[in-house]
Amino acid sequence: MDIVSYEETVIDVQTNGEKVVNMEFHIGWLILLTIIGAILGGGTNIIAIHMLFRPHRAMYIGSYQIPFTPGLIPKRRNELAVQLGKLVEEHLVTPEGIQKRINQGPFMNDLETKIQQLLHDFLHQELSFDEWLKTNTNRSWSVTTIKDAIRNGLYNKLNGIALRYQSKPLEEIIPPEWNSRLEEYIPRMTTTILDKVEVYVISDEGRGKIDEMISRFFETRGSVGGFLGRMVNRSSLTSIMIKELTKLLHEDKTKELLNDWLKREYHQYLKKSPDEILENIEVSNKVEKMVDLILSETPIIRDLERPMKEWAYQYEDIIITSIVPSFMSEVTKLLEKHLKNTIKRIGIRNIVEEQVNTFPLQRLETILILVAKRELKMIAILGALIGGLVGLFQGLLIMIVL
Repeated sequence: MDIVSYEETVIDVQTNGEKVVNMEFHIGWLILLTIIGAILGGGTNIIAIHMLFRPHRAMYIGSYQIPFTPGLIPKRRNELAVQLGKLVEEHLVTPEGIQKRINQGPFMNDLETKIQQLLHDFLHQELSFDEWLKTNTNRSWSVTTIKDAIRNGLYNKLNGIALRYQSKPLEEIIPPEWNSRLEEYIPRMTTTILDKVEVYVISDEGRGKIDEMISRFFETRGSVGGFLGRMVNRSSLTSIMIKELTKLLHEDKTKELLNDWLKREYHQYLKKSPDEILENIEVSNKVEKMVDLILSETPIIRDLERPMKEWAYQYEDIIITSIVPSFMSEVTKLLEKHLKNTIKRIGIRNIVEEQVNTFPLQRLETILILVAKRELKMIAILGALIGGLVGLFQGLLIMIVL
C-alpha cells in the first residue's frame, strides 16, 4: 500500500467515526428533549390541577399579591356558590321534578304504609292515651287537660251562640229551608194527631174516660141530673159519643180547623225569642249541663283513661282504611298546590350558596380528587404524552437543521 492510499484510508475511518459519534449525540439529545417535554407537559397539567384549589388564600410579597393566588375555586367561590344555587333551584330540585317523583315513585305509598303501621302499633299498646300523653309530653298534657280544653271550647261556643240568638225571634234563627219543611209537615201532623185521637177514643182506656166524663156530667147537675143519669143507659150513651167523635174526627172541616190552628200557633211561636220561650231558665247552666252530657256520652273521650288495646281497635278499620287514605290524598293535593311556593320559601338557592361558601376547601379538594382520581391521572398522562411528542418533534427539527 502506498502512502496516498494509506492517508485516504485513515481519513475515511476518521470521517465514519465522527459520523457515528454525531449520530449517537443527536439520538441522546432527541431522547433527552422527549423526556424533558414529557416532564414539562405532565408536570404542567398536575400543577394546573392543583392550582384549581391551591393556595387556599391570597399570598403577598409585601403589599404585592402574587399572581394566581388564591387558586381558581377559592377565588371564585362566591360566584360558584351563586351559580350552583341557581342551577340547583332552577334545573335540579324543581317543583315539577319533586311532584313527578312523588306521584310516580313509591314515596307516597311507602309513607301511607308506614303511617298505617305506626297507627296500628299505637292503637294496640298497653298504655292508656292518658299515660301515653304524660310520657311523651313530659306530663305537660293529660286527658284531664284535654277534657278541660274541650269542655271550655264547647261551653264558650255554645254559650256564645245562645247569647247571640237568645233575644232574636225564632223566624230569624231558623234557616228558611227548615221553615219551609216545617210548614210542609203541618198537614201531616194534623192527620197524625187526628188518627191518634181516634185510636185513643175507640180504645178501652178512651171508652173508660168518656164514660167517666158522662157520669161526672150528670153528677154535677144536682138531684135531677143524678136521676137522669140513673135513668139513662150510660153504655149506649158512651157508644153514641164515641161514634159521633169518630165521625167528627173524619170530617174535612175538623182537619181544616186543626190544620189552621197549628199553622197559626206555629207562626206565633216563630215570633217569640228563646228568652220568651225559656223564661226563668238560666241559659249558661243549661249549656254547662249539655256540655257535660256530651263529654260523658262521647265514646272516645269517655275511654281515654282505659288501655288503648281494650277500645281503640273499634276505630282501627275506619282510621286505617278511610281516614289515612283521605289524609294522604289531601296531602298530595296540598303538595300540588303549594309545593312551588314552599320551595321558594325554603330558599334552596340560599341553602346551596351558604353550604358551598362554608364547605371546607381541603375536604372539597380531597373529595373531587378521590372521585375523579382516574380522570385526573389520565389528564396528567395525556399532558406528559403531548409534551413528549412536542420534545420529540423539536429534537427531529434540530437533527434536520444540524
